Amino acid sequence: MNVLQKLGRAFRAGAKPETIPDRGSLLETVVGPTRYETQRTYVTDGITPEDLTSILKSADTGHVSRQSELFSAIEEKDSRIGGVLQTRRVAVSSLKWEIIPASSKPEDEERAAQMREYIQAIPQLRESMTTLLDAIGRGYSGLEIHWEYKDNQLLPSELTWVHPSRWTFYGVDSNAANPLIFYGTPQLLTDENPSLGIPLQPFKFIFHRARHRAGYPNTSGLCRALVWYWLLKNYSLKDWAVLLERYSMPFRYATYPDGTEDDEKLDMMNELAQMGTDGFGIVRDDAEIHFVDALNAGHTTTNKEFAEYLDKEITILVLGHAGLSEGTPGKLGNEQAASDLRQDLLAADAMQLEETLNDQLLLPISIYNFGEDVAPPRLQFSVDPPIDLQREADRDIKILGTGIATSERAFREKYNIPAPESEKDELVIKPQSNGFGGLPFEAKLIRANAADDDSSELDRIEDGQKKRVRRTSISSMRLNFKSGDGTP
Repeated sequence: MNVLQKLGRAFRAGAKPETIPDRGSLLETVVGPTRYETQRTYVTDGITPEDLTSILKSADTGHVSRQSELFSAIEEKDSRIGGVLQTRRVAVSSLKWEIIPASSKPEDEERAAQMREYIQAIPQLRESMTTLLDAIGRGYSGLEIHWEYKDNQLLPSELTWVHPSRWTFYGVDSNAANPLIFYGTPQLLTDENPSLGIPLQPFKFIFHRARHRAGYPNTSGLCRALVWYWLLKNYSLKDWAVLLERYSMPFRYATYPDGTEDDEKLDMMNELAQMGTDGFGIVRDDAEIHFVDALNAGHTTTNKEFAEYLDKEITILVLGHAGLSEGTPGKLGNEQAASDLRQDLLAADAMQLEETLNDQLLLPISIYNFGEDVAPPRLQFSVDPPIDLQREADRDIKILGTGIATSERAFREKYNIPAPESEKDELVIKPQSNGFGGLPFEAKLIRANAADDDSSELDRIEDGQKKRVRRTSISSMRLNFKSGDGTP
């Protein structure tokens, strides 16, 4: 097995490494402070389409440092891109999660309970999940696992962020004809190995990648499309700012007589400059100046519409819908469709994060504390959409009115209604019959709580309800018959 196969095996979902790392090697810190955390080149300053193309081509070959820095700067500068990406990340990291046992056996359920305690004890776990979800935009994200012994158990004590510029996707295979090849497996850049980096030690890192499309992690993130939207909007906003500056301020000019000294002319220019922005000049008092307005002077509709269009496209790309930018007040069509699409993306992001955490965090915890041959518990997010209780209540009232029985416990669990602690604590509002037939809720409550000697009272209520229902049904039939075609 060559180097590529060994490294790829360590990050294949559900696959254990060939050799389980020694416990002592996991206690050492691999990622320390380096120049990658502090060195910035401000790649967005004066960027052109040619520059952007060069950055993306460099990332295609595995060098992602400039692409990573570019996307970080864009998230800082563009509120729409930063906002929708943060919305998508937090939507997943804020989900409820649980630890599922490998089977229903008592020992597996006990291991799941222990695993839940281990995971909950990790500091800032939600923040670490949000950090891993940075892969949605960037294509990849990573954390280093810091291990320590607690009560003779080897457990994670902290998860720390690995700067995105510290990753590369080159590797060295001594058996290949060309020793420098690109293969897409992540390597960690260090000060000692700033070009090729070092292989990642299994169970020491969590490397998460977003699988929006086929390809390598450095080319599969949403940033590959977002950077072009940002560049176009950046040009448009600059033109808009120049237009506003030029045509929202009056043009100022001063005249001077012949023979005025250059120093006096310069003083006049300075005085005009202090009155506001550009758009001034000086001429001789006998000179004639003509001012020609631009065709679009004072009109910024084109720039605004273009910027709004790009914002809408950015939102569609990240969230799967245009959101509030297309929603119509009082209309539910767009909002409901948007909600359904958003739920699909949420489930997909959660599933990918589950796989990463199960294979790269829960698996090593299980191996070192439960054994190599034990099926590990798994983390699972709850991605079910919230229940519309008002709609459910309306439906349940109609169903119960037909006479279908249900348990009180199921009702309490569904609507989160606590049971009364005693008879003095009991508060019951008994609704009237809804006319659908069967027993009303009052009779059902009495039947559920009645003693044997209350049977006569229950029968009386049942007989009365049957008579009322029969009379109502006959009246409805007569009414319908008379209103059918107007003939008796």
